[in-house]
Amino acid sequence: MGKVLVRLLTIQALVGLVIAAGFFVYAGLGGAVAAIFGVFIGLGVTLLLGWRMARASRSGVSLAPLMMGAAERMLFVCVAFGVGIAWLRLAPVAILVGFMGAECSYYVLAGPMRRYMVASMGRQANGD
Repeated sequence: MGKVLVRLLTIQALVGLVIAAGFFVYAGLGGAVAAIFGVFIGLGVTLLLGWRMARASRSGVSLAPLMMGAAERMLFVCVAFGVGIAWLRLAPVAILVGFMGAECSYYVLAGPMRRYMVASMGRQANGD
């Protein structure tokens, strides 16, 4: 689980850097900073999900922590957007695009990444 999470975070960060570079060219430093803030929100959501999944994967644990984690992630996103827009006065569109880029890269790559890691771990366990 740890390798998959690190790779997903790395890919999300790389996609975020591309988005931030685009906003730097289009809107200057302020747009790039706002996009990076949005990417960090996406990375935080991924970390929270990974942490909750690791805790829920232990034997004898109910699914309640996963449900609580979903609410926790939604609250985190709402508060982070509020802080970025209202308190830090960052560009809302850039924050949203950075967040969407990080989240879309997660959803596009999570399934294939997991299948690849499970397959490679299976080969290692079989000695192939």
